[in-house]
Parts: sequence; C-alpha cells; structure tokens
Amino acid sequence: MIEKISTKQLMIGMYIHQLDRNYLETPFLKHRFLVKNPGQISQLQEYCQFVYIDTEKGIKPKEVPAERGQPVPEPVKTGPVTAPPKSTHHSPAPSDLSRSYAVRNQAKAVIGNTLEDVRLGKIIDTAQVQGAVNAIVESLMEDSEALLCLTQLKNRDEYTVTHSLNVSILSVAFAKQLELPVDDLQMLGLGGLMHDLGKMRVPLEILNKPGKLTEEEFTVMKNHVLLGQEVLLEAGDFPRQALAVVLQHHERFNGKGYPYGLSQNKIDLFGRIAAIVDVYDALTSDRVYHAGMAPHEAIKKIFEWRTDFDPNLVEKFIQTIGIYPLGSLVQINHSDIGVIVSNNPEDLLKPSVLLLLDKNNHKYQPPRLIDLSQKLSDFKPLWVITKIFNSPLKEEYLTHLIQVAGV
Repeated sequence: MIEKISTKQLMIGMYIHQLDRNYLETPFLKHRFLVKNPGQISQLQEYCQFVYIDTEKGIKPKEVPAERGQPVPEPVKTGPVTAPPKSTHHSPAPSDLSRSYAVRNQAKAVIGNTLEDVRLGKIIDTAQVQGAVNAIVESLMEDSEALLCLTQLKNRDEYTVTHSLNVSILSVAFAKQLELPVDDLQMLGLGGLMHDLGKMRVPLEILNKPGKLTEEEFTVMKNHVLLGQEVLLEAGDFPRQALAVVLQHHERFNGKGYPYGLSQNKIDLFGRIAAIVDVYDALTSDRVYHAGMAPHEAIKKIFEWRTDFDPNLVEKFIQTIGIYPLGSLVQINHSDIGVIVSNNPEDLLKPSVLLLLDKNNHKYQPPRLIDLSQKLSDFKPLWVITKIFNSPLKEEYLTHLIQVAGV
C-alpha cells in the first residue's frame, strides 16, 4: 500500500516509493529505494517536504508516532507528483557504488584464490566462497544497478576470474528479475562463481590458445564441465542445486550443447539461466583470440541465437540488463560522454545516464545525471544516445565514479 507522510516522520527501514519532486533534482540515483541510514533521511528532509512510502516493502506508518498535534497523513493513491521549482543541484554518482565495488573486489579475490587452489590440487574452501556469494546477493537485493554496472569492468589478463565473478553477479540479478526465492539466488550465485572451476585442470596451451581449437583440443576443453563437477564433489559439501549451474551452463535448449546434449525442460532452470548469462559475458569480454563486443551487440547476438536458449528467459534477461546494459559507455548528442547507470522499465531504450565528460573532454564536477525519457516537446527528445563505445567500462571512468561517490 502506498501512503504519503511528512519527511519529518521518516525512519530507517521505510521504503521510498516516490518523492514530491523529480528525483533527478535530488542526490538520489532513483526514486524508489530503502532508507538505510540517517544520512539518507537528512537528504530527504533537505530536498523534500513529503514522500510516498510502500508499506509492503518497508516499515508501516502505524509504527511511526506522529508529531504532537499533527495527525498521521491519510493513505493516498499513487499519481503524478507536481515538482517544485527546479534546483541547480545535479545528482552525484550512486552512493552504493563504493560498497558494491568493495563487494566485487572481495569476491574477485576469493574466486582467484579458489582457482589457484584447484590448479595446485588443493581442496577448495566452500565456506569462504559462500560468504562472498552472500555478500553479492545482499548487494544486489539492496541496489541492483551499482553491482551490475561493475560487471562491465573487465581485464583481458584475468578473464577466468572476472568471467566467473560476472556470471555469478548476472545470474543473481537475473534470478531477482524472475522473482525467485533468496535461497535460489544464493545457489545460482554460488554455481556461477564456480561454473568454470574445471578449466584449472585443462592444459594451459589449450586454455590460452590464441587461435581456433582443433576438434581434439575442443574435446579436451569441453571436459572442463565434468572436471569442475569432480573438484566440487571432492569438496564434499557443495549443494546439488548449485552444481546444476556447473554441469549445464553449456547445454542448449535445442539439444546441441554438452556434455549430455540435454534439451528444453530436461535442462534445469538454473542451467538455462546460466547458459544465457555465460554466453553474454563471454561475448562482451576481451579474450586472447578476440576483442569483446559492445553489450548491445551481444544482446542482438543472443536474440539471433535464441533457439539455443529458453526463449522466455531470453526476453526476461534483456529486461534485466536493458537494451543498453548498465555500465555501457555512451556518447550523448554527439558530444558528452557518460555511463548507463539505471534502466527505465517502461522504455528500455531510454535509460538514465551519468555524464562524466563534456564535449571538450572536461570532467563534470560532479557528474550530471540525465534521464533520456525527458523531452523538449511531445515529439522531440532532449537527449539521444549517438554512439556506444565498443569497449567495457574503463578503469579511469570507474575510478572517477568512485571518487565522486565519496570514497
């Protein structure tokens, strides 16, 4: 239920459904979020007189005492809000970006150590891996945009580590979009982080070969799936649900995958999810034998190859990451450069973009958040994406984003 309250009555644990002004004129990346700290309450009180809260997603108003002599506001129906005069304040980078970056780095270190343990023949520490996955799930439950944006940060020299991390993050975000239970999110995240573990037992000359594999070499490479299962069974306590991701991420809906040639619903839901995510991240990553393609091009490829995947899941996956996936580096109006930071569920072609550089290549201080759905008139858009850079989010842009986020 949506209810209207004074910002003086806000408490940690309330879920903001709508502000009394355009959220682009506030320090918040989006207009719907959970109030998690006193700083957010202070900012809401500074920029807004009242807000709409969702009582099904947060603390109910009846748990909040009204001020003396002031009645608790009556529930109101959701509707368009008349914004006060526009502020000159421009929204900074997302406040959760630095926390998400820390979660990403922690998980990256864990998967790196785990892969090295497998390479050395050691038994893996599944408890440590599960801890990293729990942090990923918690981060994505709080704010999907920040961690998803960071999946565009890639390193050719750390492909297996980064790819495993991204498959985990993307799988959890995808499962959240599908409204699966939290337990399923954790199992998918765990399976995603471990899905390529068997590659550590594939000869390096095959794993890192710069050219096309021979038929014999490809047979050896395909065996990484069963080798991964072997490693995880040796650990002794790896969940069966998560093992489906490891075993089935190369199975195909049309039966042309491996290792068992399963088809359609004979493939576990987790396997069908992982198949799409694995291919998407592989296509957008730089490898020893090819440069990664732009995210929107990878989306087109997956759509073209949709007979390989569950067609219903392909559509849901596109809704999860957007036509212009979070973290994509774009040019606006043939001049400014920015990063896609938030999708518009009502129009995936019109996301929100955080502008970083102006037409003279000077940094915005702070970055400027714009909504591509805004228009000059009923027919003419105010901002248009005129170029999508064929490279993932670069380290310099990420560093700049984190700096302005207050790290």
